Amino acid sequence: MEIGGGNKLTKETIDKYLISDAIACEECYSFVNTNLEILIRHIEDGANKTCSDICSSFNGTTFTECLVVCDAVGAIFFVAILEEADPDPIYICQMAKLCDINVNGNASITSVSSDPPIGAQNTTFWIDVEYEVYNEIGTGTIEYQLYAPGQGVVTYHYILLADVKEGMHSSKYNFTTIPNEDNNFLPGLYMVDVFLCDGLCDSTRPNSKIYDLKRTSFVISGDIVSGTASSSGLSLWQ
Repeated sequence: MEIGGGNKLTKETIDKYLISDAIACEECYSFVNTNLEILIRHIEDGANKTCSDICSSFNGTTFTECLVVCDAVGAIFFVAILEEADPDPIYICQMAKLCDINVNGNASITSVSSDPPIGAQNTTFWIDVEYEVYNEIGTGTIEYQLYAPGQGVVTYHYILLADVKEGMHSSKYNFTTIPNEDNNFLPGLYMVDVFLCDGLCDSTRPNSKIYDLKRTSFVISGDIVSGTASSSGLSLWQ
């Protein structure tokens, strides 16, 4: 894989912080995705001179993960990419050379289904996805978007894909329909859009794109409320 430019995370750097090269992308994405707002606030408060300074809000393993990412690109560039509009965790990790880029990646979703297709309120609905990779995915995501009757997206979830080889693959995610403050999960038709993407599905960063999109649905049984699920945001079903 060729990326070009910037600093390269060396084996010595990885060994220094006791983080395996094989899990570097997942570790980086998890750290940046979880702590992005903390990093941005800390930099806005003036912590922008050294990696130790930038990472000083964290302790233990989280401090170590921060140093790995920051050292890979250098403090100045790390601050610069964090200060960009709408920072993208995968893009940041790609710039740190911890997540791979393959501009020639290609894949499609072959099937999407709900198990069960119908159930009462409080049921856990599993969304099963089968997809085929024609050319290796460097770093991508599968995004699950749930639409409630008469509403737009009520919840969504990303699954990170790192160095996925050619061939058939599967993924699954579940939505548990227990009423909560965000959604009362009334009876009706719930649509689920599944996106397969290079990078983050809604990212405007270089190398990010949508490979494919498929839809499935499930029904919460009972007295059906008026309206059907309406799509918005990333949906291509308009």
